[in-house]
Amino acid sequence: MEFWDDLMDDSSGQQTIKELEKANRILQKKLQQMERTLLQLEGANARKESMLEQVIAELKESEERFRLVVEQTRQLIYDYDAASEQIRWEGAIQEITGFSPLEFKKINVSTWLDQIHPNDRTIAAQVFEQARHQGEHYHVEYRFRRADDSYIPLEDYGVCLSQGNSYRLVGAINDISELKQAQAQLVQQEKMSSLGQLVAGIAHEINNPVSFIYGNLNPARNYIQDLLRLIHLYEEHHPNPDPAIQAEMVAIDLDFLKTDLPRLLASMEMGATRIKDIVLSLRTFSRLDEADFKSVNIHEGLDSTLVILDHRLKAQPDRDAIQVIKSYGNLPKIACYPGQLNQVFMNILVNAIDALEELNPPQPIIHIRTVQVCDRQIAVHIADNGPGIPDTIQKSLFDPFFTTKTVGKGTGLGLAIARQIVEEKHGGTISVTSKVGEGTEFRLTLPLL
Repeated sequence: MEFWDDLMDDSSGQQTIKELEKANRILQKKLQQMERTLLQLEGANARKESMLEQVIAELKESEERFRLVVEQTRQLIYDYDAASEQIRWEGAIQEITGFSPLEFKKINVSTWLDQIHPNDRTIAAQVFEQARHQGEHYHVEYRFRRADDSYIPLEDYGVCLSQGNSYRLVGAINDISELKQAQAQLVQQEKMSSLGQLVAGIAHEINNPVSFIYGNLNPARNYIQDLLRLIHLYEEHHPNPDPAIQAEMVAIDLDFLKTDLPRLLASMEMGATRIKDIVLSLRTFSRLDEADFKSVNIHEGLDSTLVILDHRLKAQPDRDAIQVIKSYGNLPKIACYPGQLNQVFMNILVNAIDALEELNPPQPIIHIRTVQVCDRQIAVHIADNGPGIPDTIQKSLFDPFFTTKTVGKGTGLGLAIARQIVEEKHGGTISVTSKVGEGTEFRLTLPLL
């Protein structure tokens, strides 16, 4: 206490205390300011973190929306950086390529080109190369080999972006198999319509003169019989004609003429009948006047198709004649599009003939069997004893653009269109059973409406 009393009495000590108190107040204010600043910094930091979280959330949401849009559009999106040779794939990877997303990560530009159909690879490479040099948009269509080795038509379009000495390709790939199928079906329908009109026109033009010839055969036969009776009567009453007449009888071989002339007329009648049958088959096959749903005898369509294919069923230099066995059941008339159904029969029979020509068995056979399955359904079986179809091919047989024939011989659309006609147009079914080395059978079921 004495120390503090002495200090208080000392004027300089009082001054020091005042300065200390002042310094303490200043320090308190600074501490308060620092606390306020710290609170402000903490608030700003919290706001920044909130904003960052919001930006991240919006980015994730945007990416998710982009992913959903890509998936909904069924596109395959790619982004290729040539500098790093890295390519990023997004979208309908498995739907289009058949590869899983994990498997597809191994695909780069080189392996992608290897998957393109050999006939389309050169043009695709040229399009990409041109875009790379000119830095422009590109568009190309090609067939791509899927994971199951089947080919699918694709549309590839995008843009080439220049990046210094390198470039970047950003584009999208669409599955255009449905579009191509629709286009091919339109072309096929137009061809069939034109063919039907042509066949019907030819049949009509042939039918008129043939009907004229056929209609005059009976009167001609009667006239000739009358003349032959007159000659016979003349020979009875004048057994020894003049030498000039005898010489002419020898020259024309009258006895042979009397025997062969009826045969000649019979042969002409047979030929005219055959032409009439062919004309009727052409008209039945084309069904130009039956474009709508009609009740028809399905056996007439099968028979007319066989008549048209008769030239291919006959023996060839490197193949025996194909025997057609018909086991027709007692079927009622069915309501259908006759011309389109005949097109299906034609396609299946042509495929059977092609298969038999490929194998060339000792006794090539096509067996056509029809049966009424139940009160509301009939079935048509068309079988051959050709080489058969492997299991790996059977599953793709009705796929659009799938073909086992050589390039330029088959489009891969025949059976795809046949399935559409049977299933979509008629509400039926079409299936195939086959064993390698034993043959193939197509089974069509059609409803009785």
